[in-house]
Amino acid sequence: MYTKSLIKWTHAYLITLLSDTFCSYYNKLYANFKKPEISLNYANNLANEEAKAETLFPLRKRSRFLTSCYFLLTSNSAVWAQTSALETALTDHIQTEIRQYAAENKLDRYEQELAISLPDAAADMACEEFKFEQAGSDSVPLGRVSYRIDCLSPQTWQSRAVAKIEIWAYVVVATQTLERGDTLSNSAIGMQSRALSKIYPAPMFNISAAIGKQTKRRIPQGDAITLRLLNNPQVIQKGEHVTLVVNQPGFSASIRGIALADAKLGEKVKVQNLTSGQIVEGVAIQPGLVETELKNN
Repeated sequence: MYTKSLIKWTHAYLITLLSDTFCSYYNKLYANFKKPEISLNYANNLANEEAKAETLFPLRKRSRFLTSCYFLLTSNSAVWAQTSALETALTDHIQTEIRQYAAENKLDRYEQELAISLPDAAADMACEEFKFEQAGSDSVPLGRVSYRIDCLSPQTWQSRAVAKIEIWAYVVVATQTLERGDTLSNSAIGMQSRALSKIYPAPMFNISAAIGKQTKRRIPQGDAITLRLLNNPQVIQKGEHVTLVVNQPGFSASIRGIALADAKLGEKVKVQNLTSGQIVEGVAIQPGLVETELKNN
């Protein structure tokens, strides 16, 4: 069985050889017939040349040669058709993954680049139904991604492919150098288009989600800001008086209490009711405000 690379090389060689042979033949024919003084003699010479050609390259051998050429050319076409079907199916699958990623992160504008590398052996195997799955545990379509290929019909076989995927989208960046512990504001951050594979796994696509957060370390001007570089600010201090909002189905009330621990935005914190002394756990939602939800038993 011919491999894809051998057939591809042979195809190119035969095309070049046949093209040169026929072009040379017809150029010679055209040049001679343009000259009136030799056009009448050329037909006789051509007959003699054909006789010589038959001696050097008999008709039977020429038939076998042309048959071999036809076989190689049609084999190459079949291989490329199969490769095209596999590559098209995998491309469609990756495009679906990219659209899902964009929808999940609410990307209105983005650009992408995709390059797929397929094994030669997969081109020799027929398949009508493919199934694709990322080889790694991470399903994000960014960077160098390995895919497992499963053929489901008419026969079953497996292979692998590698895709290089890049997405450019607008992300939050530092418009000035930020020091550790700085609180992010509109004047310190902005939006710029960046290659997401360089800042994965936690790029920020919404500038409002970064406002108010604090930096864990120094961030140079122009660097992309990710969730891993940020802390939620502390909004509750231990011992301070806070407002505890109690929510129940069909009922809501606010009571005063004392925070029993420090808490950052979004963290759970215990609050003691100043009136009853009861301790309730809630979530710090802003400075001095804790929210809890009581469920009916």
